Amino acid sequence: LVEKLERLKADFNSMIVHDLRSPLNVIQGFIELIRTKVVGEINQEQEELLDIAKENVKKVLNLVDNFLVASKMEVGKFGIEPKVGEINAVIERIVENHRVLLKNKNVSLETKLNPELPLLYFDGLRIEQVMNNLLSNAIKFSPEGSVINILSELFQKAIKGEDKFFAKISVYDMGPGISSDKLQT
Repeated sequence: LVEKLERLKADFNSMIVHDLRSPLNVIQGFIELIRTKVVGEINQEQEELLDIAKENVKKVLNLVDNFLVASKMEVGKFGIEPKVGEINAVIERIVENHRVLLKNKNVSLETKLNPELPLLYFDGLRIEQVMNNLLSNAIKFSPEGSVINILSELFQKAIKGEDKFFAKISVYDMGPGISSDKLQT
């Protein structure tokens, strides 16, 4: 009975996520059509307001995705779907999407991405979720005049006697950080 209730809950949560995502995707599409002047000219101020609206729709979509992930984790259905891809391209896209949030803040984003990273096996959705959270927090808590640095590095590690390559992605900012009493020891 408990298992059946958990499954019903997971199905219900998936339905809610789908029902929220669909209209948000439509709104995001309309914003992009207007912003890119497909339906007529707009002025600079209108374009900036549409950029802000687009970013906020994206934030809500991320919250919806995070809700679904949390629901799946709760019932043990959380999965990772890795594919071969270029992680620097994913990072650059995420960084560019966050630049609009800096328009009213004297904070800059700088990337130092290792151009020699090979194609890697990773779950793009999970990387995007983590990067969105890290960058959103860095932007929110960084003091005026500071720089947020995003780095990618390649490192090698022996696992079961075999050398494997990994990417390390870092976000550095000058925000207050996490208080020591909240960090795990």
